[in-house]
Amino acid sequence: MFNDGVDIIVNSSKIINNSAGNNGGGLDWREGASNGSVTNTVFENNTANRSGGAIYWNGFNGTVQSSNFINNRALGTDNATTTGGDGGAIIWTGSNGTVLNNYFRNNTAAYRGGAIFFTKQVAELDAENCTINNSVFINNTAGLNGGALDFFTGSTNGYIVNSTFDNNVANRSGGAVYWNGFN
Repeated sequence: MFNDGVDIIVNSSKIINNSAGNNGGGLDWREGASNGSVTNTVFENNTANRSGGAIYWNGFNGTVQSSNFINNRALGTDNATTTGGDGGAIIWTGSNGTVLNNYFRNNTAAYRGGAIFFTKQVAELDAENCTINNSVFINNTAGLNGGALDFFTGSTNGYIVNSTFDNNVANRSGGAVYWNGFN
């Protein structure tokens, strides 16, 4: 599903066994919308050749709530650029993100953020508040940093509250969480 500019609500859905040659194996959401939400949804076995195995979220505020992310992959193999392979389940760029009551298991990123990669994309799009609350991260893997989560340069505040991290792996730094440039 591709969106470029309208508010989106996904509720009580299953997004399973999808792939994208670029970003967002399940959903590719771009700037122009002001808000988006995903609730009570299953994302399983989705693959992006670049980033965001399940969701590529870019440039607007959003909430992901009471959803399951299982066995999604960001491969970083599109060969078009030197970027990609971030956010095995979700890459969230240039927007405020809230992740509440979710379950992440067996997601893989070739580079950063086995489950989630929060970052800014360009100077004017700071991810000001990135909040993880009451979520579970099990057996997620990143080839570089942040086995479960990677909070990357340019964002203002990162919050993790009442969440569980178990058996996540990063081949370089931050087996569970990697913080770079956040408060």
